[in-house]
Amino acid sequence: AALAGMLIGAALGGLREFQERFFRTGHQVSETLGLEFLGSVPLVTSALPLVTDPLSVQTRAVAKVNSLSSYVLEHPMSAFAETLRSAKMAVDFSTPGGKGKVIGVVSVLPGEGKSSISVNLAQQLAQSSRVLLIDADLRNRGATLQLGRHAERGIVEALEGGTPLSELLLFDRGTGMAFLPAMIRRRIPHSSELLTSGAMARLLSSAVSEFDYVILDLPPIVPLVDSRAVAALVDSYVLVVEWGKTARGLVKRTVQHTPAIVDRCAGVILNKVDTQKMNLYRKSDSQEFYHARYASYFPE
Repeated sequence: AALAGMLIGAALGGLREFQERFFRTGHQVSETLGLEFLGSVPLVTSALPLVTDPLSVQTRAVAKVNSLSSYVLEHPMSAFAETLRSAKMAVDFSTPGGKGKVIGVVSVLPGEGKSSISVNLAQQLAQSSRVLLIDADLRNRGATLQLGRHAERGIVEALEGGTPLSELLLFDRGTGMAFLPAMIRRRIPHSSELLTSGAMARLLSSAVSEFDYVILDLPPIVPLVDSRAVAALVDSYVLVVEWGKTARGLVKRTVQHTPAIVDRCAGVILNKVDTQKMNLYRKSDSQEFYHARYASYFPE
């Protein structure tokens, strides 16, 4: 019995050690990375597919593929929406000034949900500001797949062909948000050169004169150089980290080796949080410990 108890204890200890490799709380984010924790976005498991409005193709409107693409509009009192409001405040505080702000949304690895954050952040801001969302991930067009599958042209035509922005934009009829998709018909091996080109600088310079916020859905940091290369054109970054999946050590090393991004980082969002399992990681002095008390403030 003693041996069995020792084995069970060792197994539980090993499991706990494995689980501790990942980010579970906002305190861990701040303590490990030295960056502001902007909030948590719960895992959305009920994103329903939406039928594409035939008028979208005819009127250059965005065509949302599922309810996650406009979650904060449908649930303005949710924790998701509140976290994005926190991100706006952090960006505004870190980049004061009268001109439009260029916000880069990044993650360390693919699949952490940065595109969904970008799409929802843009729509939330567009309710009270002029907003342009640009799909600048030329390898994995997450924002375009959510909003503009039907588009025929986009950012590549603007940068390589000089097509005017006004001819390429799609619009959200509900909020007025403008969207520049990425329609990739061939491989672009040197995408970083395209994003740091004079054409990109001119595009953003023109955009900030027309919009209050320009949001770039950028590639993940680790596999590609694009997000780092474009740093000189970005006013502020928002880093998206997947809860319980992305190793703390990897994120910490990435942060340490990308000062161009970190120096402009407004903060970190923990994404896809399992609110039921989060109970296991509460400490009496953490926000998560009092999660149940906050519930009445986020009824959706």
